[in-house]
Amino acid sequence: MSEQKPPSGCIGVRAERCNNCRVCISVCPVKECIDDSGEAMSIRDELCIGCGRCVEACTRGARYFVDDSDDFFNDIAAGKKIVVITALASAAYIPNRFHFNGWLRSLGVRAVFDGAFGGELMALAYRDCIARRTRFPLIASSCPVIVSYCKIYKPELLPYLAPIHSPLVFTAIMIRNFFHQYDDCEIAAVTPCIAKKREFETEGYIKYNVSISNITKYQRKNHVSILNIDKSFFDGPVPSCGIQITWQNGLFEVYQNIAGKIPYKVRAYNHEPAFIYLNELNTESGDAAFVDCNNCRFGCYRGTAVGAKRESIETQENRVFNILKKSNTFFTQIKDRINLFKYYKKDIYPQRVFLSSSYLRDNIKYPNTDELQQIYLRMKKANTSDMMNCQGCGYKTCRDMAKAIFNGHNKVENCRYYLTASLEEKTIEIEKQAVEAQELAQKAMAASDAKAAFLANMSHEIRTPMNAIIGMSTLFPSGNLDDTQKHFLTDIKKMSRSLVEIIDDILDFSKIEAGKTAISPIHFNLRALVDNVSSLSKFLIQNKSLKFDIDINQNVPVWMYGDETRIRQIFTNLISNAIKYTNEGFVRFSVEKIKKDGKELIIAKVTDSGIGIKKEDIDKLFSPFQRMDERKTRAIKGTGLGLVICRQLASLMGGEISVESEYQKGSTFTLSLPFTPGDENLAEDNTAFNSFVRVKEGENVNVLVVDDVRFNIVVTLGFLERHNIKADAAYSGMEALQKIGEKRYDIIFMDHMMPEMDGIETTAKMRAAGVDSPVIALTANAISGVKEQFLNSGMNGFLPKPMDGDELNAVLAKWLPFNKIEMRGWQPDGTPRREMSEFEKYLSRLDTPEFHIDFATGLKHSGGSEETYAIILQEFIDGFPPLISDIEESFNKSEWRNYTIKVHAAKSSFANIGCNVLAERARELEAACRAENTALCIEKTPGFLAESKAFFKALLLLPPPPPLRFKY
Repeated sequence: MSEQKPPSGCIGVRAERCNNCRVCISVCPVKECIDDSGEAMSIRDELCIGCGRCVEACTRGARYFVDDSDDFFNDIAAGKKIVVITALASAAYIPNRFHFNGWLRSLGVRAVFDGAFGGELMALAYRDCIARRTRFPLIASSCPVIVSYCKIYKPELLPYLAPIHSPLVFTAIMIRNFFHQYDDCEIAAVTPCIAKKREFETEGYIKYNVSISNITKYQRKNHVSILNIDKSFFDGPVPSCGIQITWQNGLFEVYQNIAGKIPYKVRAYNHEPAFIYLNELNTESGDAAFVDCNNCRFGCYRGTAVGAKRESIETQENRVFNILKKSNTFFTQIKDRINLFKYYKKDIYPQRVFLSSSYLRDNIKYPNTDELQQIYLRMKKANTSDMMNCQGCGYKTCRDMAKAIFNGHNKVENCRYYLTASLEEKTIEIEKQAVEAQELAQKAMAASDAKAAFLANMSHEIRTPMNAIIGMSTLFPSGNLDDTQKHFLTDIKKMSRSLVEIIDDILDFSKIEAGKTAISPIHFNLRALVDNVSSLSKFLIQNKSLKFDIDINQNVPVWMYGDETRIRQIFTNLISNAIKYTNEGFVRFSVEKIKKDGKELIIAKVTDSGIGIKKEDIDKLFSPFQRMDERKTRAIKGTGLGLVICRQLASLMGGEISVESEYQKGSTFTLSLPFTPGDENLAEDNTAFNSFVRVKEGENVNVLVVDDVRFNIVVTLGFLERHNIKADAAYSGMEALQKIGEKRYDIIFMDHMMPEMDGIETTAKMRAAGVDSPVIALTANAISGVKEQFLNSGMNGFLPKPMDGDELNAVLAKWLPFNKIEMRGWQPDGTPRREMSEFEKYLSRLDTPEFHIDFATGLKHSGGSEETYAIILQEFIDGFPPLISDIEESFNKSEWRNYTIKVHAAKSSFANIGCNVLAERARELEAACRAENTALCIEKTPGFLAESKAFFKALLLLPPPPPLRFKY
């Protein structure tokens, strides 16, 4: 007879939850079915007997039962014809079983049969089997776990296994032979046993194994209360005592009630471990002629698939006793047992055929002595003293573990002794490497110190003349220059700044490479950062025929906790790169928040229609000093370090940068950063620095500038004069100490690298003398760690060279006496604004209560340039009609998502030109829509549209603007 095909598995594994604790191996009675040779445990279905011990033992939920519940509920919902048999144990576990029957019928089940009657048919089958039996002992077990165990692992016991079907299969055969009205129906069984799935697939009479636990989960999920459903009694014959089979010794009690006393010595074995008993069963001893074994300790009441066992076994047994009592009373009254014999016909209940599986014999090998010794050596076990038998691997002995490794079911890395021995070997190796590493570290430290000294010196030597060039070109009066001279001056500024950017890239790369770059997170306004970067980026494309698109998803939060400076640096670099390498088409900047693998991420994408990147060049993108396609990019300035720095900064912040590109069609760079919510109340307030700091007329502040380079002194004094400050100068540390001794200074700007006595030494002597004036370090040495060095030496702040006007402004606002300064607006060239420019006067014509334009706000959003302001204003005029039309259309159609996007765009447009009133109206509508307050949108939108159109009309009625004179 051909071998039966192994049924599908009834236990599944969630690999992501498994931590390889191996408790499943330790509790498994067969062990060969568990494979621990990979990253997570797996199961060999052909060797699994479905006892369920591993599921109960696993504390991480890595194991779960597999049944046919989903198929059953889906098929019944689809109108498929199905009848149900309820297992005997369901009476113990389902208190209101007649309401339960009614619920099954309400789902569409055609009939419900009581499997207990099949138990009585089974008792008669045992009577006939015993009558013709010549070989004993007879193992009487309908438990599919025990049957599978004998088939796979103890085939020598198969001749002693009673060829009798289980009660549920008997019931199914009865339905097929006596209830032909259900011939077109599939049969499902509600059972307490997960291994029934394998039995049903093998026998072929029952299609669905529906576990009691999954029935309970389904009812809980769908809020089913069966007490609200009418009762429904069983179809088919009514059992009298078959329900007893589910408890210990129950088979014998049913047998005696149905067929009389068993004429042989009986051994009921319903306690764990049944497998040990079967392993030790001596078929020749005559210990018992009739043996009953069950996998579950308390019989089917506590089967593997009954779910949470909230009730005691006594409560369940009492429930069954009450049902049994009512059944016996019924039969006593009518004295009718004919139903049983009416449905029991020996010729229609075939004997069960037990075929042993050859999988174990064919695939499980037993190592010989030499092979075993080789495995022991792999496990680092050289002699018998190394055989710990610690059971940490899950097996009882090292020999069992070696057998599993030999068969590929496990690996030496799971042996505790192997790990200990390997650790000792590794420790010795690490100690050896540590000595070598220490020697290398000393050499590397010397090289690192030399490199740091070189970088510091280079930074100082290059930045010192650059400070003079940039400072003097900034302070150079341009009123009497012709257009050509102005352009020359502008080019000097641009090229100088470009050189400083190259220097900064090299220093940034060196700091990151040396591991000296720290991330400094703060609470900041993410949307404001995106808007600011986007606004500044628009003007990088003024001289190119490019379209710049911005898409900020409505789920992007306002406040974030992170390193704002570094995020701005990455945004700016990715966008400027896209603009550099795109001559026509578009550049698109989009930001959104997503959730991936349980984590919230900020995703920023920069897409362009530029020259693209060849596939073979993509790997070079993030390598230092690399330039792609030199022939096409020769005219584009840069170090080739920007992307390298961005990727390293992203990594320091726990994120990453990826790229997708098609040559000559464009590229997309994607920044992914972990999102941490920010707190508006903890955000830094930069309001004080949005105004220009100026010493009040008639007030006097004492400021000292210390530097050994005359050009640096001139530049710093020039910057300070713009703030109405007449400062003193000292050209050495000694001269500075002399002047400090003669006068108290409100601020001292101290150069770092000076001959004879540097800035740190000079500050230390000041502090020793009791001088408490604020000292701000001035240095061209911008490498990592110098700022902390200055602060630790007693200085109060830090300004890098070349000097930045905004940073100087912030220092003055913080350290000058507050009663001696005032905050004013500023001109495009950074000087305090006294009179209105022609362009400001032009815009003031529109400055009415209804249509107010705040010139300072618009100028700020234009980078301080009136020329840029005029360009923004023209862009607003060109783009307003389609924008307001889109808002009106989406509002009329109640397309709220598109409405939110367009109102957000209107908010930014109004804010950019300084129309704060309408920007605030748009912001209010955007916030309402995001909060799903459509009622407020419906109320406020018509007024907003009317005001916006009136503002635009008034703007169009203005006469042409005057010719603009811009300062460089």
